[in-house]
Amino acid sequence: MEPKHQETSGKCFAAAAAALQRNVEMTFEDIAQNYNADLWDSIKGLRHKREELNRAIAADEEEKAAIRNQLPILTERLSRINNVIDRKVSSRNEYDNTIAETEGAYRKILETVRSPHTRT
Repeated sequence: MEPKHQETSGKCFAAAAAALQRNVEMTFEDIAQNYNADLWDSIKGLRHKREELNRAIAADEEEKAAIRNQLPILTERLSRINNVIDRKVSSRNEYDNTIAETEGAYRKILETVRSPHTRT
């Protein structure tokens, strides 16, 4: 059985050697063609990524324009709501003062009513 194994090994070796010889015999033109094809594929990939980025930039620019268009309207709404809040805070502060004054007066009334020296 050993001669068949040697024969098979010899054929494999010969095939590998032939493939290696073909690779060695590649001309500069073959190498340049392969390099050009790889380079062209890389350029196509870069162009594809650039187009994706262009689409994303365009979408962001549209959103930016929409926000800029809304900005004056939102600024006016913000101003109005700030005015409303200011008026409500002022009213609340008046309520706080009225409550504090009323509670103070009520305490004085209670003290007067409970005080023994005021009873005659």
